[in-house]
Amino acid sequence: MHILVINAGSSSLKAELWDSSSAQALLRWHAQRIGSAHGAIVSQSGSAPARRQVQMLSSHADAFQALLRELGGQPAFQRVGHRVVHGGPDYVRSTWLDDRVCAELRRLVPLSPLHQPLNLQLIDASRQAWPAIPQAAVFDTEFHATLPPVAREYALPQTWRDWGVRRYGFHGIACEDVLHQLGAARASRLVICHLGSGASVTAVRDGASVDTSMGMTPLEGLVMATRSGDVDPGALLYLLRERGVSPAELDRGLNEASGLLGLAGDRDMAHLLAADTPAARFAVELFCYRVRKAIGAYAAALGGLDQLVFSGGIGENAPAVRAAICAPLDFLGVRLDPAANAANEARLATGPVDVHRIAVNENRAITRAVAALPAPPAVAT
Repeated sequence: MHILVINAGSSSLKAELWDSSSAQALLRWHAQRIGSAHGAIVSQSGSAPARRQVQMLSSHADAFQALLRELGGQPAFQRVGHRVVHGGPDYVRSTWLDDRVCAELRRLVPLSPLHQPLNLQLIDASRQAWPAIPQAAVFDTEFHATLPPVAREYALPQTWRDWGVRRYGFHGIACEDVLHQLGAARASRLVICHLGSGASVTAVRDGASVDTSMGMTPLEGLVMATRSGDVDPGALLYLLRERGVSPAELDRGLNEASGLLGLAGDRDMAHLLAADTPAARFAVELFCYRVRKAIGAYAAALGGLDQLVFSGGIGENAPAVRAAICAPLDFLGVRLDPAANAANEARLATGPVDVHRIAVNENRAITRAVAALPAPPAVAT
């Protein structure tokens, strides 16, 4: 079975065609820097060299039209899988898409205003382009459906909690791929640090998520590229009441102007590591401190720590960040091998806690999830 996977970011669109039986990607297609004058499309068929074409893409709709041209007339796939950020309280596993499901996912837009509209825009375009091909949603929240009530609930009035105000967790597709790659080497008490533009830490016991740093939205938790992470709600009320900040300004400030960007004026960790300024050094230090604090908290929640995994763009490619996070964790048994860490090797530990660096492949995980679904409807309507 051939499955087309569609995975959108805020300024990118990735599409990959996978053979589910061999778990091999037949086509990789990536529209980059959408909305920028310096956009580009990178594509690769099988093991052939990648092709790069500079192309202005004003919107994700433009990028999708370019994808249609790449794929040509008759589709060479039997299923389509979409990454969807938020499944809300009802969608705790992957599901086939129809009009009813799409309408319900649209009602979740307020829970993920940055990502959900984009996911739905591409689902609509894909269903219109290929109306006879079954299409499925794979949710970033579904891995965390196992959160126990003490990790899931906020201490809020019952009415608010009845409205769905609770912790859902994200980066679940990445976490699932981490466990898949570990296979039999997966330990009982595991912490996953998925660190990129968005960043989260997840506690896993016997293969199930038991706590995670992101909450009702991807804004909670760690310092990220442009997101604030944890902030005292009282500080936000102060900004609204006393400083005249509007809800829209607060939303933009917390999601798009905070984090590393707010601390140092640059959202790129590689740039900050190379800079020799007090603001850059402090931003990196604060980022690492928050991750380290979460690891310690989740080691306590798990009753100990057997395994630590780094994934995501920063987790996979920034040895200095991994070293700064782990250096004070010797008391937990976390001891990085300096040479292995500097070389970005797959196994990084010399101590009793097994430490890994894993390159996550979300699209492969989405392919597995779609292939595992029960028989689809003959036509998705």
